[in-house]
Amino acid sequence: MLKQISDSVETDIQILRNLQEDRLVLKPLTQSAEVNDDAWIETRYKVLTQDAEVVTKIKDASDKLTKLKEIFIASIEGDLTTKRLDNFIQETNSFSALLSN
Repeated sequence: MLKQISDSVETDIQILRNLQEDRLVLKPLTQSAEVNDDAWIETRYKVLTQDAEVVTKIKDASDKLTKLKEIFIASIEGDLTTKRLDNFIQETNSFSALLSN
C-alpha cells in the first residue's frame, strides 16, 4: 500500500515541480531583462530537489514494512534467527532516527 502511495505522491510531486519550474525558473528567465544568476540557480535547485526527500522516506517505510512482514512470517514458520531480528532492529532504529531529523 505504501508503494502505491509513494508512486502516486511521486507523480504529484513531478507535476508540481514542473509547474513550479515554469513559474519560478523559466518565466523569470524569459520575461526579465535582468536575472541574478546566483538567485536563479538557487531557485532552480530548490525547485528540483525540494520534495525528493518525502518520496525517499515513503519508499524506505515501504521497504521496512516489507521486511517486517518477512520477519513476522519467519517467526510464525519458526525460521526467525536472532541475528536476522537484530539486523532488522538496527535498520529500523537507523530509519527511525532518519525520520525524526
